[in-house]
Amino acid sequence: MARVAKPGAVVGAAVWDARGGRIANRLFFDTASMLDPKARERRARNYARPLTRPGAEYVRTLDQSMRARLEFAVRAAYLDGDADGPRSFAALAYAVKGTAPP
Repeated sequence: MARVAKPGAVVGAAVWDARGGRIANRLFFDTASMLDPKARERRARNYARPLTRPGAEYVRTLDQSMRARLEFAVRAAYLDGDADGPRSFAALAYAVKGTAPP
């Protein structure tokens, strides 16, 4: 930021905690990885690094039968024995704020 910000400018950055801060996404890939080796590979790739990288949407690669199995399993994990409806999930992001050097 020091290279592109004017001296004294306020700068900031933020990033989601991909390893544990995005609970709904993690729930999805933890559940999918129990059903499909491809999902295990994707889960390892997404959560074994400090940051995730953009990529192709995993669900698009599945055939209809596996999509149905995955939908059932994720729905069961999401509902956790309760009726369908709104849920709250914690999400963790890291943010920093600073001032560009003079």
